[in-house]
Amino acid sequence: MGTFPGIWEPVPSVTYRLDSVYGTPEHHDRMMEGFDDAALRICSAICQPSGRVLALDWQHPCYYFAPALHNGHWEVPPFPDGDYYIFLSEDFRDGWFGHPWEQTVCIFGQRAVSSLGMGLPKLFTNPIRQRICPPS
Repeated sequence: MGTFPGIWEPVPSVTYRLDSVYGTPEHHDRMMEGFDDAALRICSAICQPSGRVLALDWQHPCYYFAPALHNGHWEVPPFPDGDYYIFLSEDFRDGWFGHPWEQTVCIFGQRAVSSLGMGLPKLFTNPIRQRICPPS
């Protein structure tokens, strides 16, 4: 185990713990409600103007995908269940970084953080770290 966080979390960013998902199957299902929807909403927010997001899994081939054409199947899943999973805008300014050992997801970049306003999954109730832009 290394030092956490696993990346330099840019401004703005919000990081959430995911370890509360573990427990009974019923508890797991309840905690995961809305998680994939939130990931897709964030990917949709950061894919402008190209309509594509870069999906990275350090152990497998990376690829672009279009959130508008998402069919419910994630080749690279948003929940980091053993690998680092990263979704990036093509300009690398916005994204989703899933850290498997820290059991966190860091949402970063203005477009990504701004998309967190509504419909947050139960796992995103208490951020453990926030780096927010100071008022201008």
